[in-house]
Amino acid sequence: MEQKEGVYLNKSNRSQITLIVFVIVAAVVIFIYWLCPKTRDVSVAEKEKSLAQAEEVIQLLNEDQYDQITDLMDAKLKRALTPSELQKAKQKLCADYGTFDKYGKTYVSKLEQRSKRYYVVQETVVYSKTTVTYTITFDSKMKLAGLYMK
Repeated sequence: MEQKEGVYLNKSNRSQITLIVFVIVAAVVIFIYWLCPKTRDVSVAEKEKSLAQAEEVIQLLNEDQYDQITDLMDAKLKRALTPSELQKAKQKLCADYGTFDKYGKTYVSKLEQRSKRYYVVQETVVYSKTTVTYTITFDSKMKLAGLYMK
């Protein structure tokens, strides 16, 4: 009679393997959770500061002061968005906005992602010839970290 060779796990070895697999899966789940952005409550002071900074960016856009906008950017955004590219993006959205009329609906939120804090302001601006919704992101030092216009 031939005996088959194989690996047989006793109950103790199976328990150890199960524990190791559980720990690995738990670590992966915690890591993925850490990567995901989480919304946090925004204080009145944070909301006012974020909104004032966003309206300054919008005012500079209205006045075509692209160099001054880049002075407000964090280092990462400065490398990605030059004043000329900012001007092209604004013109691509609409060649003539017309004159500024008023601010519309505004939303401010605070996000935390990978131990970094961001403030996101979404503000609708009404011009005489169009309406633009700006989504403007600031880092914890209130440096411009993102700008989206639609």
